[in-house]
Amino acid sequence: MKPQVVTARASYSVQLRADRPELVLAVAEIRWKESGHAPEPEDLAYWVDVTQRVEQIIDADRGSAIRE
Repeated sequence: MKPQVVTARASYSVQLRADRPELVLAVAEIRWKESGHAPEPEDLAYWVDVTQRVEQIIDADRGSAIRE
C-alpha cells in the first residue's frame, strides 16, 4: 500500500506591531519574561509602559515618513 501524501497550505502575513495595539501586553510580557529580573526592572507595569512608548515612537516616525 502506498503512503498517502497530505499537503497543507499555510497562510502567513507580516504586520507592524504599531498597527496592532492589542498586542502591547503580549509583547510586554515577552520582554518581561526575557529581561524582567535584576538588575533590570522586575515590575511588569514598567515593561508595558516601555512597550507602549516604543510603539508610539514607531507610529510617529512612520507618520512623518509617510508625509515626506
